[in-house]
Amino acid sequence: MLGIDGSEFLVILLIFVIVVGPKDLPKMLKVIAKAFTYVRSTANEFRHHFDDAMKQAELDDLKKILSDTGDFNFRKDLEAAYDSIYDEKKGVSDNSDFNTTPHKKEKIYRFLNLIQVKLMKI
Repeated sequence: MLGIDGSEFLVILLIFVIVVGPKDLPKMLKVIAKAFTYVRSTANEFRHHFDDAMKQAELDDLKKILSDTGDFNFRKDLEAAYDSIYDEKKGVSDNSDFNTTPHKKEKIYRFLNLIQVKLMKI
């Protein structure tokens, strides 16, 4: 329990009976039990309030994160990516801007077209 042997507990109990006396022992044990109950309930109440405060702090953090991400416009970002890929495709199809073989140019154009189609599906 508290690192006390049985024999040590008996010695402590014997000293307690001698000091308090057998007549007042039940009253004293009730007082000690009430004190332990009060300390335990106070500790539980403190823990409960602390847990509530932590939950409230976590909720405030989550609300802040959600409000920050509420300004995020996914469609706008996808349209910007789509437009940049469209511009790249135009650059690939233009011979003066892109200096490579027609076969490589066709592969790059198909790849960019595939990405553009995938973005449209999102």
